[in-house]
Amino acid sequence: MSPTTIRRGALVLLLDAAILLLLSGLLPGFVLDGAGAALGAAALIGLLNAFVWPLLARLALPLTVLTLGLAALVLNGVLVTFAVNLIPGAEVSRVLDGIVITLVVAALTAAVYSLLAIDEDDAWHRNVVRRQARRRGQVVETDVPGVTNHLHASSFAFARSNSSGESAPFSFSSLSLCSSSAGEPPACWRM
Repeated sequence: MSPTTIRRGALVLLLDAAILLLLSGLLPGFVLDGAGAALGAAALIGLLNAFVWPLLARLALPLTVLTLGLAALVLNGVLVTFAVNLIPGAEVSRVLDGIVITLVVAALTAAVYSLLAIDEDDAWHRNVVRRQARRRGQVVETDVPGVTNHLHASSFAFARSNSSGESAPFSFSSLSLCSSSAGEPPACWRM
């Protein structure tokens, strides 16, 4: 993991702890005995949401579909209530408070994290293209260092330097990835 990712994760943990402290003052059924309990609760909620929630979401998928997502919200509220009640010095007395905690923490964390993740789109798109190429067995090895991608309108444009140092454009659509440079025919890989 990069240092930037670790810093952002620590910031989100601190933000979640601050939000939990604020909510403990606002919700009568939610009690935290200080910053340590808030940090512990934020860390445990984060770990459970990362490791247990995907399994629970898959198991509850039919019910979630039937209730138009309401079951997922209630289930996440139950998970938050359970997590907070495991921490010494923290208590959530009602599942409804757990649901409110879930909604507020998710909304505020998403808002702040989206402000911090401004330049992560490029990395996400690059990883999607690599994963699709790997799945289809179409990985192309190259000795060209550094492929940089830039988002343009409704398609992706990539640029790389060829052996003579000239810029050679790539273009990407949902069907193919093509490379071309001056004097060479384009090489395309189907996605």
